[in-house]
Amino acid sequence: MFSQLGPAGSADPASMFTILRQIGSGSFGSVWLAAEKQSGKVVAIKVLPLESKRRASKGDAWLDELRREITLLRTASDHPAIIRFHGSFVTPLLEAAWLVMEACECSALELMQQLAQPLEEDAACAVLGGVLRGLVHLHTKHGIIHRDVKASNVLLSAAGESKANAQCPMPNARCPMRGARCPMPSAQCPNA
Repeated sequence: MFSQLGPAGSADPASMFTILRQIGSGSFGSVWLAAEKQSGKVVAIKVLPLESKRRASKGDAWLDELRREITLLRTASDHPAIIRFHGSFVTPLLEAAWLVMEACECSALELMQQLAQPLEEDAACAVLGGVLRGLVHLHTKHGIIHRDVKASNVLLSAAGESKANAQCPMPNARCPMRGARCPMPSAQCPNA
């Protein structure tokens, strides 16, 4: 587990991680694949620019929202079908918050684009089973209702587990592609 978002004086996240490549971006900020320098552990880091949040918000509402999101990520990451939250940091000059989470291989949409076809029925059932377990956990244990379930938000983990992200709860599972580990039991894997 990495350091948690705390008072000024927290470690500079840029000194703790080696950025490997960008894996996503949107109105919220950007997501990067990175390796923790000390252990080599590969993670996903969501970088949220704080200056734009400060300008868009009156007072400290943006900071309260960020704290709530981090608390949600920390507490909802308590289930095997939820993407693991490892920690959070604020850069030394307070320009960005870094949310460090389990890295995933790809989204279901990316997988289908690479395969140039929809998932086979068995593969789709395996992925959706994991997504549903994660969503049920988020709803029953944490009161979270995912409002954005779609193929681009279904992520596939390297361990072959279907999961949900507590954040905008983005469900997750791993690319069943040739040469890659498959999220389905080998009897169900379309590439076995």
